[in-house]
Amino acid sequence: MKYLAGPWCGEWGWELMTWVPHLRWLASKGHKVHVICQPWHEFFYSDFMSGYDNWTFNEGIGDLWNFNARPTTKPFVPTKFKNKYPDHEIYLPNKERCLNGKQMPIQYGVVYLGAIYDLIIHARKENKYGSKTRNWSMSNWTTLATLLKDKGLSIVSMGSKHGAYHVPGTDDLRDEYLPDLCDTMAASRLLIGPSSGPMHLGELTGTPRIVWTGPEKQKIFGGATNKERYERIWKQFDTPVKVIEEWQPSVEKVYKAVAKRLCV
Repeated sequence: MKYLAGPWCGEWGWELMTWVPHLRWLASKGHKVHVICQPWHEFFYSDFMSGYDNWTFNEGIGDLWNFNARPTTKPFVPTKFKNKYPDHEIYLPNKERCLNGKQMPIQYGVVYLGAIYDLIIHARKENKYGSKTRNWSMSNWTTLATLLKDKGLSIVSMGSKHGAYHVPGTDDLRDEYLPDLCDTMAASRLLIGPSSGPMHLGELTGTPRIVWTGPEKQKIFGGATNKERYERIWKQFDTPVKVIEEWQPSVEKVYKAVAKRLCV
C-alpha cells in the first residue's frame, strides 16, 4: 500500500513521540510511506520514508490536540499533493493512530568521542498559545550558568534562534543542523529546561534530563499530568529524567538538581 502521510500541524513533542513512530511502524509492515511536513523535520522520518515533500504551516495554526483532546485544527493534505500523488491513500494524524500503541520508536544521535558537553540548556523564550509564563528569565539562566561555569562545567545553549535564548557564557548551538544536534545531545551528560519539544527529544537521544513543568492535568491522557508523560506515558527508552513540578522553580532548586546529577 502507498500512503501519503501528514502533514503534522502542531507541537513537535507530539510528532516525535507519537506520529513519527507510528508511521515507522506502518512502514515496517511493508507499506510505502510518503511524508508531507515542515522542511527541517525530514530527518526524523528519513530512516523509513519512501519520499518527502516540504510544506510549512502558518505559525499559530494550533496544536494537533488541546487539553480537551479535540483537534484544534482539522488535519488535511493540501490539494497540490493529492494531485501530485493520485495513487497514494491519504493518511492523516488522529488520536487513534497516535495513541494506539502501534509505534516503533528509535534512538537518534551517534556518540563518537565520549561526552562533548557537560550540560545542554534549552532557554525557552516562546509565547505560543500564551505560554510565556513557562519561560525562565534571562537573569535566572545567567545566574545558573555562572554558578555552573564556576564548577568547571562545559555548557551549550540549544534550540531555535527565534524560540530560545543564547545564555551568556555558553556556546551557541541554536539552529544547529538537526543530525549534528542529535549527535551532540547523545554525547552530552545532561539536558535541562522547561517542558518543550527539545526536552522530549532528549528521551530519544538518550540524554539524561532535568525538566520543569506545571501540575496541570491533561484530559487526553485520562487526567495524567505532564510529569507522568515524561516519566511513564512517553517513556520510549530508559533515559533518566527528573521532573520538577512547577513552571518557575528557583535557581537554587535547579542548581542543586544539576549539581547532584553531575556530581559537582
